[in-house]
Amino acid sequence: MNSNTKEIGKIGLYEDDSDAIENAIEVDNLTVYYQRVCALSNVSLRVKDREFLGIIGPNGGGKSTLLKAILGLVTPYSGDIRIFGKSPKKAHGIMGYVPQFTSFHRDFPISVEETVLMGRLSGKIPMFHKYTKEDIDITHTLMEKLEIYHLRNRQIGQLSGGQFQRALIARALTTRPRILLLDEPTASLDTEAKSHIYSILVELNQDMTIIMVTHDMGAISTHVESLACLNRELFYHGRSELSEDLINAIHGCPVDIIAHGTIPHRVLREHHGNGGTSHD
Repeated sequence: MNSNTKEIGKIGLYEDDSDAIENAIEVDNLTVYYQRVCALSNVSLRVKDREFLGIIGPNGGGKSTLLKAILGLVTPYSGDIRIFGKSPKKAHGIMGYVPQFTSFHRDFPISVEETVLMGRLSGKIPMFHKYTKEDIDITHTLMEKLEIYHLRNRQIGQLSGGQFQRALIARALTTRPRILLLDEPTASLDTEAKSHIYSILVELNQDMTIIMVTHDMGAISTHVESLACLNRELFYHGRSELSEDLINAIHGCPVDIIAHGTIPHRVLREHHGNGGTSHD
């Protein structure tokens, strides 16, 4: 291992930065429009280095849009975003991204190993691109740590939901990021697969910032350090403690929070409100 690298949670590597900035992400007065529809309005927040932030809110509340703005995938109407002091376009190597499960075509004829290796690609790719030994070594190490190396030759669509999600996480980690952003990484997974994913994220969080969009209230109460509540505007950013008033404000309708053991559940009461077009 080179002297200028540092181990990440026994799973990945990132370049050591002796001049580390306390805030990993700074968002100031961010507003995003899709044509004439406002997806985010005047959002400001700070995410500290090695913070585990959960983002919750209703469908169409702008959660995915916030991640895409941080990644530089959508252009803000106004406001500013800084990633360790850099603009999103200059911080691509700092961030890893796991998009929503449903955004992938699982019938695509590609192996698990090829899927993870794709995380090493950047910029324009030559027609007969050949991966380096470093690319392959990093990929194999991550696949071993995430317990999918034995599946490396399997077609990606043959994996279970949990295995597939671990492959996507491995792919995001191949760039050796300091920040990992995940968009609903446990959606549609069973309890055991969810638990496995969260244990991976908790371990990674020892050495990197984690930002996770989720509807899983159990994860908020058990694993997440801090919480951002978003419904176009930012209603709350702080400790991961939910109250009925806060959830009602976010969702725009009455919600009961019922706790069974340590896992809270949301129950929507009868509500009559105005609909509208929105983007998540």
